[in-house]
Amino acid sequence: MNYDILSEATAYLKTEKDDVNNMCRKVEALVKEICKESREEWLEEGLAKGREEGREEANIEMALSLVKMGKLTFEEISEATKLGIDVIKKLTEKHSA
Repeated sequence: MNYDILSEATAYLKTEKDDVNNMCRKVEALVKEICKESREEWLEEGLAKGREEGREEANIEMALSLVKMGKLTFEEISEATKLGIDVIKKLTEKHSA
């Protein structure tokens, strides 16, 4: 942002005390709106991340259950859970110890 241009564009608002106060109120309102929009974006991003983590955790639990049943291969479990075969093998090693 070019501050000289902004300064020139708002110079007329700084001539009277009421004009300065009016400009400050407008800037404060703008900042509040920007903060509100940012919070909403952060909240949506956080919710999306939480959903993804929840799905991943559910897939891990499902993979462990399928391994314990002993009826499917790692490849079949990988296909069902969308987890990599190496991830399933590591989970199996970790939970069988």
